[in-house]
Amino acid sequence: MSMGWYRDLIICVSGVVATVVLIVVAALLCSLHRKIGAALASMEVTSERARSALASIEAASDKANSILDSVDTVSTSVRGLSSYVREEIVKPMVQLAALAQGVRQGIDIVGRYFRRKEGGSHG
Repeated sequence: MSMGWYRDLIICVSGVVATVVLIVVAALLCSLHRKIGAALASMEVTSERARSALASIEAASDKANSILDSVDTVSTSVRGLSSYVREEIVKPMVQLAALAQGVRQGIDIVGRYFRRKEGGSHG
């Protein structure tokens, strides 16, 4: 066996090893490509779900803002109504009650005055 034969053997073995390495690297790259594709698909589904959730949250936020505006309007109306009731109903009733109380006390005082005189002349 001459040197040329060993050289050819080394070249053949190197070619086989290089071919096996290239096949393994190609298989790994193919597997990596599939996993990345699956991960991207999963990320797209997750992203779409996030967009849908965001749209739902925005709709709920709009509804909440609408409700808050309605509550603000109602509270303003209630404040106005309570001011109206206080000015137009409660104050006159308090004044009327005070007047009635004063009239009653006046009648009581006059009644006591006349009762004392009557009681003093009979006694």
